Formats: sequence, C-alpha cells, structure tokens
Amino acid sequence: MEKLTSLIKGIDLEVFYFFNSTVKHYVLDFIMPVITRIGDGPFLFVIVILLLISGDKKTRFTSILMLSSMTVSYYVVRVIKNFLERPRPFIILPDVNVIFTVGGFSFPSSHATMVFALAYISAGRFKRGYIFYTIAVIISFSRVYLGFHYVSDIAAGALLGCFIGFLLTKATDNIHEDA
Repeated sequence: MEKLTSLIKGIDLEVFYFFNSTVKHYVLDFIMPVITRIGDGPFLFVIVILLLISGDKKTRFTSILMLSSMTVSYYVVRVIKNFLERPRPFIILPDVNVIFTVGGFSFPSSHATMVFALAYISAGRFKRGYIFYTIAVIISFSRVYLGFHYVSDIAAGALLGCFIGFLLTKATDNIHEDA
C-alpha cells in the first residue's frame, strides 16, 4: 500500500509540474486567471440566477437543481477540506509558477466539484450538454496551471461533483416529470 501511495504522489507531482511549469506560456498567464474566475461560485451563481429568471419552465427547474448542487458542493467540500487540511501546491512545493494566490486548503477542488456537478446536471437537461463537461475540464485545468491544485484534487472534485449531480438528479426525477 505504501508503494502505491508513493507512486500516486509521484504521478501527482509530475503532472502538476507539467501543467504548472512545462505548459507555461505568457498567453496562458493572461487567460487562465480569467478562466478560473468563470468557475468561481459568485460568478456561477449570477449565471444560474439569470437562467432562473429568464428561462422557460424546464430551464427554471434545472436552475433550481443547479443552485442546489452549488450549495451542496460548497458545504461538502468545506467539510472535507477542513478535515484533511491538504496545503495548496504553491505553498509547499518549490519552483511553482504563481500568478496570484488564494487561501484555504487544496483537497478536493471546490471549483472542480461545483463545475462538474453543474456539468452533470446540464448534460442531462440541455442540448449539447456535453459542452459543459469541456468547460468544466478547462476551468479545472486552470486551477492546476495557476498552482492552486494537484491533479488528484481536481480528479476528486470532478468525481464528487458528478456524484452530487447524480444524487440531486435522481432525487428530483419524479418532480421533473411534473414540472
């Protein structure tokens, strides 16, 4: 088990440094902070509220489901982060390219959790919903590029987000039929 843990940590570091250092480019240094802000809770909240206000009946129901997933994601991630207290890579690793810093702990990524929960819900409710997964991957990649997360933080957040999206979708399947 110790060898497996060591192997996973090694891969996590290699992939982190690949995205944070090897892929580093001045254009991405400008774009990635913008992309990561798109995945911020307040920005997403405004987008979902606009969908709620302006959408048809199906879109309004989906918006409520999305707001629910954002709320559940926020609290579940806070509990896990405060329990595990994994420091962010830019805090403990040498030679990390940092454009700006953020606070809090690293595991799991709250951005990944939230955007993948939204992607799961959106993919099942909107035409071409798979595009939301592409957006979620790009936002999540920005978090590694900026030095905020390891890839394992992103992977855990993505799985957790999809699980939250799945649970909320299943819990509301009967309600949706009547909406």
